[in-house]
Amino acid sequence: MSEDRSISSPRQSSVISPDHPSVVYGYKTCQTSDARWLYLEDINHKFYRPNTYDIGGTYIDACADYWFQYATERIADIFLLHLFVSNRDDRAFTISIGTSNIMQFKKKTNVVFLKTDFKQFNVKNTKQTYLTTYSFKTIDVELLKDKQLYIPVLFKKEESKDAVVIEDVKYKHDFGYLLIDPVCSDFTIEVMEGFKFKVHRALLAESSEVFKAMFKDEMVEGQSGYLKLTDVSKEDFKAVLEFIYTGTTDNIENRNVFNILPLADRFNLPGLHELCQYVLAQHLTIDNALVTLVYADIHNADYLKTETLKLIKNNKSIIKSDEFKEIKSAELAREVCEFLVLCD
Repeated sequence: MSEDRSISSPRQSSVISPDHPSVVYGYKTCQTSDARWLYLEDINHKFYRPNTYDIGGTYIDACADYWFQYATERIADIFLLHLFVSNRDDRAFTISIGTSNIMQFKKKTNVVFLKTDFKQFNVKNTKQTYLTTYSFKTIDVELLKDKQLYIPVLFKKEESKDAVVIEDVKYKHDFGYLLIDPVCSDFTIEVMEGFKFKVHRALLAESSEVFKAMFKDEMVEGQSGYLKLTDVSKEDFKAVLEFIYTGTTDNIENRNVFNILPLADRFNLPGLHELCQYVLAQHLTIDNALVTLVYADIHNADYLKTETLKLIKNNKSIIKSDEFKEIKSAELAREVCEFLVLCD
């Protein structure tokens, strides 16, 4: 079994359920070409009962194709989940699995996704094949109580040689040079300092549903070819454009991530939104926990919020501070109190 580069991820759905056509679960018929999620039922309970469990399989029409299993194991305060796959004939196949153990909670639902950080595996035999292992702490397992856990999955379709070459070129290519020399730009965005970015509608619309809607003919911006952002700095918006044009943001550790994350939320850029949360989570401290918690709650940063709640739980003196008394959201204060009783 060999590991390859990451690939693009499926979209998370707020209405996902075990019955969804893209979900592998039990003996329901999920076509291999449609498979996007593995659903693990009652996972909290199964972590405390180490064993091997079936997830379910995929099909081609009505014929069984692939089958998934997982094994749970507990070592002290670490819970392990080992994932396996097998297929029903003798052909080699390629499968991509989200290998991150980072959990993404869908707000006000019982749905939890593992982060779609895909790794590609080339499987060369028909026997049960080990894919990857996820590790969780006790508090993570408790957070999964009464939750539906989904692991991202994709099967690589057979492609012609030309299609593979084209896809590799697309993967290696970025459009960062167009930020330096905006040839053929067809839209202008002015920011706070009066600086004007010459940009390309097609690239912005491809990355953001907000920009796509803005560029429609009936919208003022679509007609004028101009947008003025009076509350956004040049450096912050440059970081946003870098992500849109290249898929990443250089030197993000030294940028004002607290300003960039709200922009990612505002312009519906989930990849940048996610990246900012991970950066901020690495800089969590007892001193900034409550400020970060309120900030994460306002800007729909669920991962950052969960990591902050974990820090508060492990340092309960935080809730005795004056800053905690200043939290204005009754719902957020209630959420903190509910989180504190986990594992107690």
